[in-house]
Amino acid sequence: MCLHPSQVNISIKRYADYYNVHTIIICILTASKKISQSFDWAYFKRFLLIFIPLYYCNLYYWGLIDPKNYYSLFLATHFNYFSVITASILHTSNVFLHWLAVNTLVQGKLIYVVNGTSLSMDVPCIGLGIMFFWIAYIAAGIKTIKHKIQWCLGGLAAIWLLNCLRVTVLMYSLENSWNIGQYVDAHDLFNYAAYSIILLFIWLEGKSKNENPSLLINDPTLPLAVS
Repeated sequence: MCLHPSQVNISIKRYADYYNVHTIIICILTASKKISQSFDWAYFKRFLLIFIPLYYCNLYYWGLIDPKNYYSLFLATHFNYFSVITASILHTSNVFLHWLAVNTLVQGKLIYVVNGTSLSMDVPCIGLGIMFFWIAYIAAGIKTIKHKIQWCLGGLAAIWLLNCLRVTVLMYSLENSWNIGQYVDAHDLFNYAAYSIILLFIWLEGKSKNENPSLLINDPTLPLAVS
């Protein structure tokens, strides 16, 4: 049976297309297999089991102390950790600003200069989402309790301090009419800096694990171990 040249070209093209698709599928399956072998799915599951409840329970609790939602006066008065974190950030920034000769005052979630600029810090500004990510990352690992506590506290302190510095820089720039807001968004800047710090801490934590294998517990099925 003879084929017309055009039919030969079509047949070759179809074969080539089939070959390319088949090759791509094989490559994808091979890569997926290698990724699944190297990727720690057990750790990923533990991470999600920690991060998701933390994140969404925090959102629900926020609704309980917000007068616009399912408000609980008792919780808002006695167990409002949002206000505690906000106050710690603003009062620390207030100290930094006084060191820079900016006479600021703090009232509630507001930091301001009398007859000058002001800055309000709401719940989304205090960085809890990033903090919960860090807690889940460390807690999901297979290391001793002492190691987890040390690295959790270290990372949380770094994120908190970064937030204090952000408020300080923002207030100082506003008071001195730097107008940096037209070049960069304050929330984005904080997120980029926070994620950079987290990546640095992840690298340092991984390095410490490699240099000191005794931090790992013997039974990989146990999420915690006593140091």
